[in-house]
Amino acid sequence: MPDNPVSMEYHEISKKSFECVSDVIEIVPFEAITPNHPDFKEHESRYNWQHLLSHDSRHNTKNFQQPHSPTERAGMCSHWELIRQRSLTDEPFFVTEHDTYLIPEQEEIFRVCLDMSSDYNLHYTNIGLFMGCYSLSKTFAEQAWNLLTNDFPINGGPYGCMERLFKTFLAGSHVNEPFEKTEEYGDHENTFLHPLIYNDVSKVSLGKTRRDMFCYYNLGSDETRDYDYWRYQFDCPTTQMMKRSLGSKSVTQHHQAYSEQCLDEPWKRKGPFHFID
Repeated sequence: MPDNPVSMEYHEISKKSFECVSDVIEIVPFEAITPNHPDFKEHESRYNWQHLLSHDSRHNTKNFQQPHSPTERAGMCSHWELIRQRSLTDEPFFVTEHDTYLIPEQEEIFRVCLDMSSDYNLHYTNIGLFMGCYSLSKTFAEQAWNLLTNDFPINGGPYGCMERLFKTFLAGSHVNEPFEKTEEYGDHENTFLHPLIYNDVSKVSLGKTRRDMFCYYNLGSDETRDYDYWRYQFDCPTTQMMKRSLGSKSVTQHHQAYSEQCLDEPWKRKGPFHFID
């Protein structure tokens, strides 16, 4: 976001962290959609914004005029626009956010993840903290965009919505045929690479089924206690940076349903953040 000094500071540090892999990737800046973007209203009008699914009263977005704050909606519009762009090109690309940080000690794992994404022909590769570093196949992007513009309910953040988009891609819907019924699905050993986030640790693991995706996303819940999610697990190579001295301004989105503590001190949320001060 060129008009946001925090975003631009993060962007420069992010680019520097990826210099060690410049032989295999090229960073192409994307100007994010913000509430001040001239086409913001057009972008947000494409989607079906709904209140959060959480039953926790602290996160009950029915208490707010809109299900998501303007910056939350704008951030998701940026993600959805990049999905649209992926649906139109045969060239694969990863999406990174302005505060994505490649952990120096995980350079080789990052390279391995890129190889696995290609070698396994994965349809969804997420190797970041939440939505910090991910890639979609053209097939998944086409169906995800089709869903998003056909009344798919946006009832969570982008991380939760991507989980549901991928499971719907596998299972099919009123607008998409089920991928899990195709011959290609049967031939796939894995269909995705996804984070396992717990406490202050972030791992990634390969998976194939809707059940796999549900368990990876809902790690530690009663429904996943008997699931062997430890298989193929290794460190997540990227994370999200924060500048704690900025307090509530250390993130550039206002998450209106967060607790007061998480609004004032965003780093208190779950996740192994990288601090730059």
